[in-house]
Amino acid sequence: MKIKKKNSYNKVFEKRKKEHHRNKTYVDGIGMVDLTEAFGAGNEPTQQWCDENIEYFDGSTTIYKD
Repeated sequence: MKIKKKNSYNKVFEKRKKEHHRNKTYVDGIGMVDLTEAFGAGNEPTQQWCDENIEYFDGSTTIYKD
């Protein structure tokens, strides 16, 4: 598993190959957000609130669901 850091946004790439079955797995675009850094200590939203209100998170820009 490799972790690459780009503009404070972590992407995790996982490649797996089983020789006898020729199966491959590739995961791309997984982001990790430090909610304390993004929203401030004591102001972190709950997972339920995030699921209902944030469609995606890009650095310091958030796009909210309608």
